[in-house]
Amino acid sequence: MRNIDSNSVYVVSLSTSSIPGWLAAVTSIDLVEKHGRYFFPGTGKNWPKAPPNYVAFRYYGRLQSIHHVDEYTIAQDMRPFFPGAPDTSDWDPHFLMTLGPAIRPDHEVRTGRGIVRSARVWVDIDLLLTAVTISEAADQTRRRHAG
Repeated sequence: MRNIDSNSVYVVSLSTSSIPGWLAAVTSIDLVEKHGRYFFPGTGKNWPKAPPNYVAFRYYGRLQSIHHVDEYTIAQDMRPFFPGAPDTSDWDPHFLMTLGPAIRPDHEVRTGRGIVRSARVWVDIDLLLTAVTISEAADQTRRRHAG
């Protein structure tokens, strides 16, 4: 069960590479931008144990968008949700989220130092929208939550 009162944003990196095994060339960016959906393993191992209230996406070295998670389902087979998806029925259960409209920052928010490759971070939404970098917002969030 997710915390619908949370203003924390789970910031993830999206790949510009095609997802292996899909019938058409589809990237994780396409899943978000064209289908308004995103999914991640529901096992909790290195991923949240419940879907976040907000999820943000970074690629090309900067924050691209923040989305409210309007709803989610637990799914293994992605074929009913995405045309051309491979048979994923042998996957562990995944949280498949339906995303609300994109919230786009009014200035460029670069990734910053210390957040490398596919690293994921939790950041308070107000800090993410006002910071110069995601790493700065993550540092401010940690300080805020520490006391």
